[in-house]
Amino acid sequence: MKKILIIALWFLLYSAPVLFGGEFEDTLKAAEQGDSHAQLKLSEMYYEGKVVPSDLTKSLYWFRKSADQGNPKAQYRMGKLYYADDSEFTSLPENIKNAIEKFRKSIDFEKAFFWFKKSANQGNKDAQEMLGVLFDLGHGVNQDSEQALYWYKQADIICSIGMRFFNGFSDFPKNYEKAGYWLKYAYDQGCNFKDPWHSPNYYHLGFIYFYGYGVKQNYEKAYTFFEKAFGIISNSNTSHNFSSICLYLGELLYQGLGVEKNIKLGLFLYYIAAIEEAYWNGERRGGKEKQARTKLINILRDIDKSQMNNYEYWVTLGAKSEFGSLGDTIDTNFQKRLANYLYHEKEDYEKAFYWYKKIVENGDKPNPNAQYMLGEFYDFGKGITQNNQKAVYWYKKAARQGVFLAQYNLAIKYGKGEGTPQNYKFAYVWSSISVANNSGKYLRKEAIENRDDYSKYLSPHQLSEAQELAAEIQYRIEHPNQKTKQSPSISNTEKKISSSGTGFFITKDGYILTCHHVIKDAEQIKIVYEGNTYIAKLVRDDKNNDLSLLKIYGSFPAIAFSSKRSAQMGQDAFTIGFPNPGLQGVNAKYTKGTISSLTGFQDDLRLYQISVPVQPGNSGGALLDENGNVLGVIIAMLNAKTAFKISGSLPQNVNYAIKSIYAQAMLDTLPEISNELVSPSKSDSTAVDRAKKSTVLILCYN
Repeated sequence: MKKILIIALWFLLYSAPVLFGGEFEDTLKAAEQGDSHAQLKLSEMYYEGKVVPSDLTKSLYWFRKSADQGNPKAQYRMGKLYYADDSEFTSLPENIKNAIEKFRKSIDFEKAFFWFKKSANQGNKDAQEMLGVLFDLGHGVNQDSEQALYWYKQADIICSIGMRFFNGFSDFPKNYEKAGYWLKYAYDQGCNFKDPWHSPNYYHLGFIYFYGYGVKQNYEKAYTFFEKAFGIISNSNTSHNFSSICLYLGELLYQGLGVEKNIKLGLFLYYIAAIEEAYWNGERRGGKEKQARTKLINILRDIDKSQMNNYEYWVTLGAKSEFGSLGDTIDTNFQKRLANYLYHEKEDYEKAFYWYKKIVENGDKPNPNAQYMLGEFYDFGKGITQNNQKAVYWYKKAARQGVFLAQYNLAIKYGKGEGTPQNYKFAYVWSSISVANNSGKYLRKEAIENRDDYSKYLSPHQLSEAQELAAEIQYRIEHPNQKTKQSPSISNTEKKISSSGTGFFITKDGYILTCHHVIKDAEQIKIVYEGNTYIAKLVRDDKNNDLSLLKIYGSFPAIAFSSKRSAQMGQDAFTIGFPNPGLQGVNAKYTKGTISSLTGFQDDLRLYQISVPVQPGNSGGALLDENGNVLGVIIAMLNAKTAFKISGSLPQNVNYAIKSIYAQAMLDTLPEISNELVSPSKSDSTAVDRAKKSTVLILCYN
């Protein structure tokens, strides 16, 4: 794929036939007179070096001239040069690579978008396709699914978008979420996937429904699409994804997911998948596809049918095979089933240990459940000599990947000091995590009791540290990639945004103060800061005073905060926030006013009344004095309709902020935060800039 992309990046992929002989002078003359087609041909001549000496600098010069003159093919190639990853040029000759880098300077999605748009507007299908990709991914432009759809339609690729994202084809990065979205769209639009060469799309649909990529997980639909793909392949000469299709059909049938449970047929399909993969991959490289297929058929015929109901026969047959790589590996699947069977049914711990160890050693991906089982073997001396240190080693590996029992047992090891130095703080941490990951009844009560017992050995400060550490580890378990770079545009997000607001950093290590009503009932909270998106956790809630404390991980600039600074009536004040971001955009907005009253609505002593203009979305932002020090938190605007009903008149810039002393009271419950608050500043002309750098957009999802 990389080779193809490299070739595609270099504009000669699409070059017209090279002109020879006396045509050079005519072409040069036409190019100098502004003929874009002649300019492109001249560029090709200088690159080829067949009519005139090769000159890459002149080649790129005339190539750019052609694009500037409106040639859609040249404009498209300009876009490709700016779109490409630098790594894609590594295979090019050094002189060509240097010339390209000198010409384009660096990758630039915005410039790529500029040139693709020019070419697309002239009907260039390739450029229209690339515009769809840029809008779809938010590269060089705000993400916009409607615009992406429009350009995909112009390029006539609706039926193949999903497959391109699924496989990472050409300029489409591998993205299962996008693949799922566009596959479903194409299918709903009636795209024909029934012919053999389009059958991969049925497999892709089965895959995305099996895992829930870009669609709601649905095993029944997954089975339906895998079955369609299987039927097409079985009655044709193609074999696209046949082993994988058998694997998934086997898993669904074996588990009874989306279809009536059928263990025999499920195991049979497992075995077909394994043999198909082995022979097909092993012999097709030598052009022996037919021989491979024949061998497969013969092997299936020789299977001992009398063993159809013998579970151990099948799983041992699969586990002992050397079928090679099968993604999540069918051979590992067999090994797991055999190991579980030997452990739970046969109680043959020595053999079971052998197979669990084999799973851990040979699997392409870490198998946390097998790692946990190794920990249990060493912990209790089943089939192996008891060894606490090795038990802790394997428990740790599995615990960090979310295995509840590993977390539970690891906590006990820390509490008792077995295989590791005794550490009640770590014992508390892992018992807390085990509670968080145990949604059932098994050992949940015991885990809670263990956690509470370990807390008795910790000081208030140690307990606070342990709780923070537990939350951080749990976050990493749930979100292996803590920080994701995304477009902060909120008008076209795949998940439903329930509310938005403003927040601000009060410490340099990522604690954010905001309003409770901003994040109320949110299933997920995201922080948008300087173009990056972070998943936040809720640390503290003060519903009575409408305040909440959030946490993201990293180092950030904090606003000066002190509850000892009180405001005066008539004093100037300002705020930075994100009012109506879906309408007004995601850049921070500055508004200024005065402290109108030292009490709020109906003389509420907790509030300031302010004339600072605020709108929905400003809630949670800091109310600051002229030096950029926090006076309070923007909490509400007086409801105009309510005020009119009561008084018969509309309010004018009547808004409220809760005083910082009430936020301080909440922070006092976390001494490690109170000690990290930034001290108030003296007069500083950069107060607005400093406040802006410390203010974040909060997006809440249901």
